[in-house]
Amino acid sequence: MNYITHMLRTTSNALDRLYRDLDEVIFTDFPDYPNIGDSAIALGNLKYWHAHGIRVDSIYSLTTLAGRVYSSKIPVVINGGGNIGGLYPPISAHRYSLAERMPKDTLLIQAPQSVSFVSDLDRQDFRRTMASRELLRVAVRDTASLEAIQPMVGETVLAPDSAHMLGPIQSDPPSQRVVYLARRDEESNTAGQWRDVDPVDWPRDRPMTAARTWARWRAWRLAPRFRGALNASPDDWANLAAKRFQRGVSVLAKGEVIVTDRLHAMILGLQLGRPVVAIDNSNHKLSNYAKTWFESSQPDLSFVRTVGEARKAVDRLRAG
Repeated sequence: MNYITHMLRTTSNALDRLYRDLDEVIFTDFPDYPNIGDSAIALGNLKYWHAHGIRVDSIYSLTTLAGRVYSSKIPVVINGGGNIGGLYPPISAHRYSLAERMPKDTLLIQAPQSVSFVSDLDRQDFRRTMASRELLRVAVRDTASLEAIQPMVGETVLAPDSAHMLGPIQSDPPSQRVVYLARRDEESNTAGQWRDVDPVDWPRDRPMTAARTWARWRAWRLAPRFRGALNASPDDWANLAAKRFQRGVSVLAKGEVIVTDRLHAMILGLQLGRPVVAIDNSNHKLSNYAKTWFESSQPDLSFVRTVGEARKAVDRLRAG
């Protein structure tokens, strides 16, 4: 069994545990921003639910969440990706609000996620709000995350990232030797190392898509009563994620080799069938993930510590 098939089956089996006994869900935190990894996660969840006959009642981004969700009797799923632990405070506050305000007899599910607590206060906030909820399932993407929250949460599931549900990714042949794709945010661990290399990041949205996203974020901040009116249908959200995903794939697919410090550029690059050279991010998201899932499947992946080492690794691959 090859790496891609192995991870698809492993992920499906883990999601069987996470979504057991469900026939309908409300899907929240749908990515309304040009982070291709989060769109891949959302598409992987949708693919799993469709294959298993789980109906998606409605989909909401953070900015369009309707009041009805806080009184829902239908299980609510929070999209995976990102981080539990305080790196992104508005998103954490939103998730904790769901945990506190939803009916006690409604199941809340956190899709596979990484955990890295920024401070003891962030750990206490998670324990007080989300972890104290009885009807809660939290899936985490690596064993380090599991160790961080398992003592606090009643039911935890160790599960690979839902993007693996997309299986092999088809693309055009590569057009250049290497693609360098790098973070430009607080999770970056390579600041100042790209002097002789011009890396790309996930592509920005096209103007019309960016304008609609801007309007939803603007309403979220300034005109709360219009949030629901700006929500898209499940099909429209899925189509938007698919377009973003394909644009991200087109960036990665240009390279015969992919060098990256983004978890999903690593995952999607391997699903494209390309060798990947990975540089860990600031909270070890990539290496923790690889240690948890890749030691038995052995994908074409190597880790380096710096951009300079990455360039040497690319040269070795070329020579080989």
